[in-house]
Amino acid sequence: MNAAIPPMPHATVDTRLDAPQALMLAEEAIGRPIPLMSTFGLSKIAGEVTGRHPTGFTYKSSIIPFMKMKMNDGYVVAQDNGQGGTRISFHESKRSTMIFGIMLGVIVVFEILFYFLVVHQSAPAVMGYGYGGMGYPMAPAASGFPLWLFILLVLLLVGVTAFQMYEVVTSPKKAVQYFSMRANGGMPAPQAGFPGQAAGGFPPQGGGFPPPQPGGFPPQPQQQAGFPPAQPAGFPPQPNPAFPPAAAPPVAPPAAAPPVADADEKLRQLAELRDSGIITAEDYDKAAAAIAAKR
Repeated sequence: MNAAIPPMPHATVDTRLDAPQALMLAEEAIGRPIPLMSTFGLSKIAGEVTGRHPTGFTYKSSIIPFMKMKMNDGYVVAQDNGQGGTRISFHESKRSTMIFGIMLGVIVVFEILFYFLVVHQSAPAVMGYGYGGMGYPMAPAASGFPLWLFILLVLLLVGVTAFQMYEVVTSPKKAVQYFSMRANGGMPAPQAGFPGQAAGGFPPQGGGFPPPQPGGFPPQPQQQAGFPPAQPAGFPPQPNPAFPPAAAPPVAPPAAAPPVADADEKLRQLAELRDSGIITAEDYDKAAAAIAAKR
């Protein structure tokens, strides 16, 4: 291993893949070219494996394809994560930060020299004489290079260099994100340092969303076994202890049976039946006695 590479990892990813598969996927993520927007995608930064060993591999990253400028050195280590999967640790040096820092310093020095040699260059002042013998300095001769154009070039060079430095410095993070997505089914895996999370990204959602109902109505919740059916208008009203429920109205008594016909009227009808010979005198006496007993 290179002694200049820092021992602490800059990223750690847990995956359920075994070690050989995880290392192969890590090599793919390191070697995947990342276009630089600061050069309109014409140049890219990519890694190249320089050595392999049973538990990992070493690599170097470079800007391609024009300059082939070497950026960083790094290595990847695979180990058991104790949960039936593999933990991949990415280590990478910060050589690119030093390179771009030197480039920015050179640009600043060059711009300072250019300013004093070209932009600020002027002819020596010549004394003139005005009215009354008073002397005044003449204006220096212009250099022919406008100051606003110099300032624009400075901002352009420094801005492009700083933007490219940012892209190169963040390229290892993009490689780790690509590896995490590929190794965990397209979803980022939880980073180390957060206990209690299952490896392998986010757990699958159970059942998903129910299919839409015909006619455009929203899906209705399904009734579960052991629970009463849901009310059609949401939750039923809960009793309020501050307001007791109103007393139920009194129940009306059942209507009384129609009154019995007057006994005298019945006796009169029975007498007419006896006189006309329809019933006998004995029948009349029995019926009269029954009506008298009900009074």
